[in-house]
Amino acid sequence: MRKPMEKVMDKMVFSCEELTELIEKKKLFGTDIITNMRMKIHLMGCASCRDYLSESNLLDKMLARQIQLIFSENTDTSELKERIKTSIFGNV
Repeated sequence: MRKPMEKVMDKMVFSCEELTELIEKKKLFGTDIITNMRMKIHLMGCASCRDYLSESNLLDKMLARQIQLIFSENTDTSELKERIKTSIFGNV
């Protein structure tokens, strides 16, 4: 039979799998203050999840930078349209 304190800890602390899902959910939708506190408790004691959080943040930054580059390069679409026409219809 489980001790009462173990039951309390199970409800307070997330597993690593739950935490990684919540890290991504928090970025998209946000989380409530209690969930944030429980996440911080887990992160204080888990180096693997801290590493996951750092790597996830890095990937988000890299992806955002690539998206910015793609859209800033293609602001003038006339050249792109001409290249597409040429590739479809040839030099007419």
